[in-house]
Amino acid sequence: MVTYRISDECPRPEKWHGQHYLKCVHQLNHQSEICYQMFCNVLKTMPDGRLKIEVFGERYWKDARINKSRIRYVDSWRVGTEAY
Repeated sequence: MVTYRISDECPRPEKWHGQHYLKCVHQLNHQSEICYQMFCNVLKTMPDGRLKIEVFGERYWKDARINKSRIRYVDSWRVGTEAY
């Protein structure tokens, strides 16, 4: 298992509110995975308990793609307020 952490030196998205992180796991095969976090903004809580979020970047890449954003619907337990 590989873990990519968000550090103080990482670039921050311009539209990020500075509060929430999305917890992600990229499963490579049945024995290996990559754990990482992405910057996100919580936009809305849906009636079924999921969150509508704006997530920034592409997987665990920390470069010019950091300002690219997409809207996603995720379970609320995947969003936290602390970088690990």
